[in-house]
Amino acid sequence: MEGGFGGFDLYGAHWDAKLKSWGDPINLGAQINTEGDEITPSIYDDMLIFSSNGHVGFGGYDIYGIDYIDGEVIAGTLMHFDYPVNTVLNDFSMMKVDDDSGYLISDRYRVSKDDVFFFERNTEFKINNTIYGMTESRAISNGAISVIG
Repeated sequence: MEGGFGGFDLYGAHWDAKLKSWGDPINLGAQINTEGDEITPSIYDDMLIFSSNGHVGFGGYDIYGIDYIDGEVIAGTLMHFDYPVNTVLNDFSMMKVDDDSGYLISDRYRVSKDDVFFFERNTEFKINNTIYGMTESRAISNGAISVIG
């Protein structure tokens, strides 16, 4: 779309209940969009989760989260999810079910193309490792979740 950052960009539009119509799409800005592609957005609580091949990550598409409150991106809150959410292959999408579980789409096994994985927090994990990729309130520590094929 004209005025974008390049590749596929993410846009937002607001519903006007009085007019019963959508407003014009607005580019979500440089905190999210890059010269690469940003795809598969989802929202969980106050976090916009998306995949990008333009931000610094492990390679290919990686999954990121950014605080998204009242339809606004909060600058400086971009978070890259660590392994096992992201790998050196393409991790296309994450949809959280609740604070402890959700689904990932990835081609990490390459044999079967894109697969859907269920993940859940590893309740036996000892909380003494460094927290990677997220704010403390939304922490997923390395080893703290299990990806289930």
